[in-house]
Amino acid sequence: MDFTDTYVTTTAEGVPLETTLAGLGSRAIAVVIDTVIQGIAILLLLAVVGAIVATTSQSSPLSSQVNTSSPTPPSTAGLIALAIVIVVLFLIPIGYFIAFETWNAGRTPGKQIMGIRAVRLEGNMGFMRSVIRNLFRLIDEMPFFYLIGIISVLATKKNQRLGDLVAGTVVVRYRTGADQKPTALPYSPGPAAYPAAPYSPGPAAYPAAPYSPGPAAYPPGPAAYPYAAIGQIRPEAATWDTSAITTSEIFAVEQFLQRRASLQPEARGNLATSLATGLSSKLGGNVNYISQMHPEEVLEQIYLVKTARGQGRGRPSW
Repeated sequence: MDFTDTYVTTTAEGVPLETTLAGLGSRAIAVVIDTVIQGIAILLLLAVVGAIVATTSQSSPLSSQVNTSSPTPPSTAGLIALAIVIVVLFLIPIGYFIAFETWNAGRTPGKQIMGIRAVRLEGNMGFMRSVIRNLFRLIDEMPFFYLIGIISVLATKKNQRLGDLVAGTVVVRYRTGADQKPTALPYSPGPAAYPAAPYSPGPAAYPAAPYSPGPAAYPPGPAAYPYAAIGQIRPEAATWDTSAITTSEIFAVEQFLQRRASLQPEARGNLATSLATGLSSKLGGNVNYISQMHPEEVLEQIYLVKTARGQGRGRPSW
């Protein structure tokens, strides 16, 4: 029996995609990990500032001989250091989450360890969404130990705390084990998969139809796509310029590659074609041969090239 919580979104092509929601337990452990990391950072900061204050506030030997009973006022440097500490102690609890969620695709170190991330209901996290959800974290933490947030997660269908409800975000699993790894289809390279000659395949190697394939050109399903194995970048794809492809578009590609085996054959073929057509128009470099590639292979290569260059979400999390 499966007790995991899921929610279903529908793509522009009308294809439903199911996403597994993060549970209360994994979110709680992620918060504990993040709190420990913040605590270590604060302790290090206090140690450094304490050393600065102690050094700069020491009185000179001459002044201490004149009046040893009078306390030495703190130096200007010590006051500045103390002010910095106060500001940082206020900013760390909120800024830590905002920074990581914005620049690490919704993943703090704690979330990344637990294989979960915060996303918009429509895709990846953005800066303003992260600011909103984490400002409301101050309310979710009340009156102690995230009690309000826990009640909200248990009471809502999408496991959302108050910050999620206001910002329109959810926390999802992106790594849950073998069932969430990419559905890599059988890899049997050879003349049938990749011509050994210089890359200029003819009609015998690939269908000669223009690049808007439908069911007649590429019958969807595992039998229709025997070409590439996940994890290998083709030499031809290494020359692509993927800088115009956004993080949210890479997120959509990742979701498709993770879940393609569970889609109906016709929906799978149509969605792969739609994604590949839209993204290939954003590629630069030598892309003349893309029309000879299967749409799913195009998506795999775009994802691998993008993440290998550090322009996407990072290394694949599959």
